[in-house]
Amino acid sequence: MPGRRALLKGKRLICLDVLDNYKFLQPELVRLLETKVSKYLPRTPPEASSTPA
Repeated sequence: MPGRRALLKGKRLICLDVLDNYKFLQPELVRLLETKVSKYLPRTPPEASSTPA
């Protein structure tokens, strides 16, 4: 199995600077992650994310 550096080679690594002071799926943590991660993920138009009828 390749080392961690090899697995990350050529990939972008982003630190979200979130302290480990939250419980699993704590609402404040979820909101914080949604805010921080949204800066780095592409937005999907609502019509593209719905399934055709």
